[in-house]
Amino acid sequence: MDSTVSIQRVVEEPSFSATGQSQPIIRVEFKVGSHGPFVERFVKSEFNSGAVNAKLQQFAQQLGGLAGS
Repeated sequence: MDSTVSIQRVVEEPSFSATGQSQPIIRVEFKVGSHGPFVERFVKSEFNSGAVNAKLQQFAQQLGGLAGS
């Protein structure tokens, strides 16, 4: 399975924390090879490219593991 991650869209969306505080979220829409689109959400204040890449690569590996099962 092709495990190449390609980001399709990055969008900021409103959300609320468990305490009711406004907490912006960054929604990342992506594909793994020809599969998807998939969505991962990140708290905006914690959003950075290293964390995003790590999370998406981890997802791609897990998806590849499912395909190999």
